[in-house]
Amino acid sequence: TSKFPVKFNLGSKPSQAGQAVQTLNGIIDGSLKLCESKLQIKNNKLFMLLVVQQEVEQPALDKEKVMGIDLGMDIPAYVAMEFKHEWGRAFGNKKELLSFKTKIKKMKDLEKQRGIYARGGHGRKRKLKNNKLESLRNRESNFTKTYNHTLSKQIVDYAIKNKVGTIRMEKLDGKSFKNQKMLGDLTYYMLQQMIQTKGEAKGINIEFVNPAYTSSVCSTCGHHKTEFKLGNRDGEDGRQFHCDSCGLKINSDHNAAINISKGGIRSDIIRKIQEAK
Repeated sequence: TSKFPVKFNLGSKPSQAGQAVQTLNGIIDGSLKLCESKLQIKNNKLFMLLVVQQEVEQPALDKEKVMGIDLGMDIPAYVAMEFKHEWGRAFGNKKELLSFKTKIKKMKDLEKQRGIYARGGHGRKRKLKNNKLESLRNRESNFTKTYNHTLSKQIVDYAIKNKVGTIRMEKLDGKSFKNQKMLGDLTYYMLQQMIQTKGEAKGINIEFVNPAYTSSVCSTCGHHKTEFKLGNRDGEDGRQFHCDSCGLKINSDHNAAINISKGGIRSDIIRKIQEAK
């Protein structure tokens, strides 16, 4: 059997390279079990895709402790605890996402303009333009994936810190936000899937609830606000929920997250709301 040396490129970031070295050393010393892996050729480069198995100690969680997650336009994710309603926390910031996406859009528009006014050597210039546009699209896609990975890890870590054993989210199908451009661009369906994957890996039970009226029903008394819609919220900043019945004043996303943590709006309340229409 012939042998030949192999040179590994472990990535440009020191943190990634360090993690890769630890993984390789774990395979060599036997602390990590090497599972089915493969070689892949992409863009004339050879990649080794390693799959390893590692025993992970599960955190101590309480299945009776429930956390609800609301996905919103102003705040990507807002969480609330079913066992302590006053605990609410926002994750993510719409402004930083919009800033990046606006920057990418300007760069893509500029590349398209360059393509329109390019003269001579059309084939080569068109190819270069397409390569640049594809690179920008990949950069945008990678940013979204990385951002959602970061958010989902923060949310799951927060749940573990509070010994939450059950996370509840709205039941989405990937098309729920197709008519709301902001949410569609943020790919919240992807974020939800990442929370589920990371949560289940830590032993957290993931449940999905009916999203109907979670934003427009008071989480304290169950009163339904018929005029409560996106862009027509209470408070000076437009992000508040003021109940006309019991007087509750709370962040609108926090209110929705509490309702989700409870398992969504009760069927009898939903029925009354629909009958009143």
